[in-house]
Amino acid sequence: MALLGFFCVVAVTIELYFLVAHDSLVAAAAHNPLAWLLSLYGPSDSAYFASPSPLALALEGLNVAVTTPLVALLAFGVVRRRPWRWPLQLGLSAYVTYSVVLYFLVAHVSGMAGMAAPSVSAYAIFYGANLPWLIGYAWLTWDAGREIYRALAPAVVERDRIAAVVEDFAEEPTKVESRRQRGDDRERAESLTP
Repeated sequence: MALLGFFCVVAVTIELYFLVAHDSLVAAAAHNPLAWLLSLYGPSDSAYFASPSPLALALEGLNVAVTTPLVALLAFGVVRRRPWRWPLQLGLSAYVTYSVVLYFLVAHVSGMAGMAAPSVSAYAIFYGANLPWLIGYAWLTWDAGREIYRALAPAVVERDRIAAVVEDFAEEPTKVESRRQRGDDRERAESLTP
Protein backbone atom coordinates (compact mmCIF):
# COMPACT_ATOMS: atom_id res chain seq x y z
CA MET A 1 0.00 0.00 0.00
CA ALA A 2 2.87 2.40 0.75
CA LEU A 3 4.28 1.77 -2.73
CA LEU A 4 0.92 2.41 -4.40
CA GLY A 5 0.43 5.51 -2.26
CA PHE A 6 3.85 6.84 -3.25
CA PHE A 7 3.10 6.35 -6.96
CA CYS A 8 -0.25 8.14 -6.63
CA VAL A 9 1.19 11.09 -4.70
CA VAL A 10 3.96 11.61 -7.26
CA ALA A 11 1.42 11.35 -10.10
CA VAL A 12 -0.98 13.95 -8.72
CA THR A 13 1.79 16.37 -7.74
CA ILE A 14 5.01 16.35 -9.79
CA GLU A 15 3.73 14.55 -12.89
CA LEU A 16 0.46 16.49 -13.08
CA TYR A 17 2.36 19.75 -12.61
CA PHE A 18 4.73 18.73 -15.44
CA LEU A 19 1.75 18.19 -17.76
CA VAL A 20 0.06 21.46 -16.86
CA ALA A 21 3.12 23.73 -16.74
CA HIS A 22 5.55 22.06 -19.15
CA ASP A 23 5.86 25.27 -21.22
CA SER A 24 7.09 27.38 -18.31
CA LEU A 25 9.14 25.01 -16.13
CA VAL A 26 12.48 26.80 -16.58
CA ALA A 27 11.07 30.17 -15.52
CA ALA A 28 9.12 28.65 -12.61
CA ALA A 29 12.08 26.68 -11.18
CA ALA A 30 13.22 29.66 -9.12
CA HIS A 31 9.97 30.01 -7.16
CA ASN A 32 7.97 26.75 -7.53
CA PRO A 33 9.14 23.69 -5.56
CA LEU A 34 7.71 21.24 -8.13
CA ALA A 35 9.46 23.01 -11.00
CA TRP A 36 12.63 23.04 -8.89
CA LEU A 37 12.39 19.24 -8.43
CA LEU A 38 12.02 18.82 -12.17
CA SER A 39 15.05 21.09 -12.67
CA LEU A 40 17.11 18.61 -10.63
CA TYR A 41 16.13 15.85 -13.09
CA GLY A 42 16.53 18.14 -16.13
CA PRO A 43 20.28 17.64 -16.72
CA SER A 44 19.77 13.88 -17.05
CA ASP A 45 16.84 14.28 -19.48
CA SER A 46 15.85 17.68 -20.86
CA ALA A 47 12.58 16.14 -22.11
CA TYR A 48 11.31 16.50 -18.55
CA PHE A 49 12.42 20.08 -18.00
CA ALA A 50 13.96 22.43 -20.56
CA SER A 51 12.42 20.98 -23.72
CA PRO A 52 9.49 18.63 -22.98
CA SER A 53 9.22 15.93 -25.62
CA PRO A 54 6.05 14.41 -27.07
CA LEU A 55 7.10 11.02 -25.61
CA ALA A 56 7.50 12.49 -22.10
CA LEU A 57 4.14 14.28 -22.34
CA ALA A 58 2.44 11.12 -23.65
CA LEU A 59 3.95 8.87 -20.96
CA GLU A 60 3.08 11.25 -18.14
CA GLY A 61 -0.36 12.01 -19.56
CA LEU A 62 -1.16 8.31 -19.71
CA ASN A 63 0.26 7.83 -16.24
CA VAL A 64 -1.80 10.63 -14.68
CA ALA A 65 -5.06 10.04 -16.58
CA VAL A 66 -5.14 6.23 -16.77
CA THR A 67 -2.58 4.62 -14.48
CA THR A 68 -3.30 6.66 -11.36
CA PRO A 69 -7.05 5.89 -11.26
CA LEU A 70 -6.21 2.21 -11.84
CA VAL A 71 -3.66 2.33 -9.00
CA ALA A 72 -6.37 3.81 -6.75
CA LEU A 73 -8.74 1.03 -7.80
CA LEU A 74 -6.01 -1.53 -7.12
CA ALA A 75 -5.45 -0.04 -3.65
CA PHE A 76 -9.19 -0.39 -2.98
CA GLY A 77 -9.02 -4.03 -4.12
CA VAL A 78 -6.05 -4.70 -1.84
CA VAL A 79 -7.74 -3.15 1.20
CA ARG A 80 -11.01 -4.99 0.54
CA ARG A 81 -9.19 -8.23 -0.42
CA ARG A 82 -11.06 -8.47 -3.71
CA PRO A 83 -10.08 -11.39 -5.98
CA TRP A 84 -10.14 -9.19 -9.11
CA ARG A 85 -7.22 -7.29 -7.67
CA TRP A 86 -4.70 -9.89 -8.91
CA PRO A 87 -5.42 -9.66 -12.67
CA LEU A 88 -5.62 -5.86 -12.37
CA GLN A 89 -2.30 -5.78 -10.52
CA LEU A 90 -0.69 -8.06 -13.11
CA GLY A 91 -1.85 -6.05 -16.11
CA LEU A 92 -1.22 -2.63 -14.60
CA SER A 93 2.20 -3.39 -13.19
CA ALA A 94 3.36 -5.21 -16.33
CA TYR A 95 2.35 -2.25 -18.48
CA VAL A 96 4.13 0.30 -16.23
CA THR A 97 7.26 -1.89 -16.09
CA TYR A 98 7.17 -2.04 -19.88
CA SER A 99 6.80 1.75 -20.16
CA VAL A 100 9.86 2.35 -17.94
CA VAL A 101 11.91 -0.12 -19.98
CA LEU A 102 10.69 1.59 -23.17
CA TYR A 103 11.72 4.98 -21.74
CA PHE A 104 15.21 3.64 -20.97
CA LEU A 105 15.52 2.09 -24.43
CA VAL A 106 14.46 5.27 -26.22
CA ALA A 107 17.04 7.22 -24.20
CA HIS A 108 19.81 4.75 -25.06
CA VAL A 109 18.88 4.39 -28.73
CA SER A 110 18.98 8.19 -29.03
CA GLY A 111 22.47 8.20 -27.50
CA MET A 112 21.13 9.84 -24.34
CA ALA A 113 20.19 12.85 -26.48
CA GLY A 114 18.31 14.51 -23.63
CA MET A 115 21.28 14.36 -21.25
CA ALA A 116 23.03 17.74 -21.04
CA ALA A 117 26.50 16.36 -20.26
CA PRO A 118 26.98 12.63 -19.70
CA SER A 119 28.46 12.09 -16.25
CA VAL A 120 28.20 9.67 -13.38
CA SER A 121 25.85 12.01 -11.53
CA ALA A 122 23.61 12.51 -14.60
CA TYR A 123 23.32 8.74 -15.08
CA ALA A 124 22.72 8.25 -11.34
CA ILE A 125 19.87 10.77 -11.40
CA PHE A 126 18.45 9.31 -14.63
CA TYR A 127 18.33 5.75 -13.30
CA GLY A 128 17.83 6.55 -9.62
CA ALA A 129 14.74 8.66 -10.23
CA ASN A 130 13.15 5.93 -12.38
CA LEU A 131 14.18 2.79 -10.49
CA PRO A 132 11.33 2.95 -7.94
CA TRP A 133 8.85 2.54 -10.80
CA LEU A 134 10.84 -0.19 -12.51
CA ILE A 135 11.61 -2.21 -9.38
CA GLY A 136 8.29 -1.52 -7.64
CA TYR A 137 6.09 -2.43 -10.57
CA ALA A 138 8.30 -5.40 -11.55
CA TRP A 139 7.84 -6.72 -8.02
CA LEU A 140 4.07 -6.13 -8.22
CA THR A 141 4.02 -8.04 -11.54
CA TRP A 142 5.89 -10.96 -9.99
CA ASP A 143 3.68 -10.91 -6.88
CA ALA A 144 0.45 -10.98 -8.91
CA GLY A 145 1.78 -13.69 -11.23
CA ARG A 146 2.74 -15.83 -8.23
CA GLU A 147 -0.69 -15.43 -6.62
CA ILE A 148 -2.52 -16.18 -9.87
CA TYR A 149 -0.37 -19.28 -10.36
CA ARG A 150 -1.16 -20.43 -6.81
CA ALA A 151 -4.86 -20.01 -7.50
CA LEU A 152 -4.69 -21.86 -10.82
CA ALA A 153 -2.30 -24.66 -9.75
CA PRO A 154 -5.05 -26.76 -8.11
CA ALA A 155 -7.09 -26.46 -11.32
CA VAL A 156 -4.16 -27.84 -13.32
CA VAL A 157 -3.82 -30.78 -10.92
CA GLU A 158 -7.58 -31.30 -10.98
CA ARG A 159 -7.54 -31.28 -14.81
CA ASP A 160 -5.01 -34.14 -14.79
CA ARG A 161 -7.15 -36.09 -12.32
CA ILE A 162 -10.27 -35.47 -14.43
CA ALA A 163 -8.51 -36.86 -17.51
CA ALA A 164 -7.92 -40.15 -15.69
CA VAL A 165 -11.55 -40.30 -14.54
CA VAL A 166 -12.79 -39.66 -18.07
CA GLU A 167 -10.59 -42.48 -19.39
CA ASP A 168 -11.93 -44.77 -16.69
CA PHE A 169 -15.52 -43.82 -17.46
CA ALA A 170 -15.52 -45.78 -20.71
CA GLU A 171 -14.32 -48.99 -19.01
CA GLU A 172 -16.46 -51.38 -17.06
CA PRO A 173 -16.36 -50.65 -13.31
CA THR A 174 -14.95 -54.08 -12.42
CA LYS A 175 -11.95 -53.61 -14.76
CA VAL A 176 -11.25 -50.15 -13.39
CA GLU A 177 -11.42 -51.33 -9.77
CA SER A 178 -9.16 -54.35 -10.35
CA ARG A 179 -6.61 -52.20 -12.22
CA ARG A 180 -6.61 -49.62 -9.39
CA GLN A 181 -6.12 -52.30 -6.76
CA ARG A 182 -3.11 -53.62 -8.67
CA GLY A 183 -1.83 -50.03 -9.04
CA ASP A 184 -1.41 -50.63 -12.73
CA ASP A 185 -2.56 -47.43 -14.39
CA ARG A 186 0.38 -47.63 -16.79
CA GLU A 187 -1.35 -50.38 -18.77
CA ARG A 188 -4.21 -48.01 -19.56
CA ALA A 189 -1.84 -45.16 -20.52
CA GLU A 190 0.22 -47.39 -22.83
CA SER A 191 -2.87 -48.62 -24.65
CA LEU A 192 -3.78 -45.02 -25.49
CA THR A 193 -0.41 -44.08 -27.03
CA PRO A 194 -0.15 -44.33 -30.84
